[in-house]
Amino acid sequence: YKEYSSGNYFYKNTANINYTAAKDFRFGRRFTLKPSLSLIEEYNDKDNYENIINTFNTKYRASVNSRLRVNKWMDWNINYSATARAAQNSILIDNKANDYGIESNYASFTNYMYVGDRTTVRNFLSYNFVNNRTVPLKSSERLSPLSTEIIYTPKYYITVYLKQGQLLNPFRFQSAQLDVKIGELEKAYFNFGAFYQYYDEKTNPSMSYRSKEIDNTLGFGFWLTPKWRLDYTLRLTSRTDKLYTRMNDHEFKIYRDLHCYNLGLTWRIRGIYHEVFFKFDLKTNMPFNRANQDKQNAQEAVFYPWR
Repeated sequence: YKEYSSGNYFYKNTANINYTAAKDFRFGRRFTLKPSLSLIEEYNDKDNYENIINTFNTKYRASVNSRLRVNKWMDWNINYSATARAAQNSILIDNKANDYGIESNYASFTNYMYVGDRTTVRNFLSYNFVNNRTVPLKSSERLSPLSTEIIYTPKYYITVYLKQGQLLNPFRFQSAQLDVKIGELEKAYFNFGAFYQYYDEKTNPSMSYRSKEIDNTLGFGFWLTPKWRLDYTLRLTSRTDKLYTRMNDHEFKIYRDLHCYNLGLTWRIRGIYHEVFFKFDLKTNMPFNRANQDKQNAQEAVFYPWR
C-alpha cells in the first residue's frame, strides 16, 4: 500500500496481515460452541511525515461464541470477546498504556424469537469489562442499553423495522426507531424513517441540558427507463424542546446502466453547501446487486438488509 500527499511530499508503505483460526463444536442438536483466535499485524515503514522509525503493531483477539436453540421459535447467543494490543515493535501486551493494552473486553447476550412466519424479534445486552487508568468507567457506563428490534413483513414487498433502546441504570427510555419500506430496493421503493432520541448531560457529557430530538428520513427510487434510475432522499431533524424543524440534507442519485459499466451521479445539498459525486466503474460492483449479503452472517442479513 502506498500513499502520496500534495504539498509537503511524502510516501508511506504499509502492510497488514490478519490470521484467524476458528472451530465449531456441536453438542447435540441444540448447542454450538465456537472459539476463535486472531493475530493481527500491521507494519509501517519510516517516512518524512510522522513515522521516524519502522514500526510493527500487533494485536491479539479472542472470542467464544455459544448458541443455544431453546425451542423451535427461540435462540440464545452468548458471546465473549477481547482484543489486546502489544507495545510498538513488541509482541508483549502494552500494559503501561492507560487502557492496559486491552482495547476491547466485553460479554454480550442476544435473544432471537421467531413469532410466526412474518415477525422476528431480537434483544441485545452487553457488559464492558475494559479498565482505564485516567478515565475509569462507572458501573452504569459498563452496561449497554437493552435494545429490542422487531422485523415485520406482512407482505414480501413491505418491511417494518422497529427498535427501542432502554437504559437500565438509571432505568429510562432512551430511543425509538421506525423504518417502513414498501417495494424492492432494486426495482421501485418508498421508505419512511423516524428516530427519537433522548439526550441529557449524563448520557451525553457534551450537552448541558436535556433534549428530545426526532430525525426523519423520506426516500424513494425507481427506474425512469430500463437504463435510467432516479433515487431521492430527504432528512429532517426536529427538536421538541426548541420547537423547530430543520432540513439536514437531501440528495438526488442518478444511475445509468452502460452494459459493462456503471455510471452514477450524486448531488447532495446541505444548507448552503452543495456536494457532487461522480462514479464510473465496471459492473462487477453493481449498486443494485444484493449478492454481497452472502458476506453477512444470517442474523445481520435479517435485521440490516440495507447494509
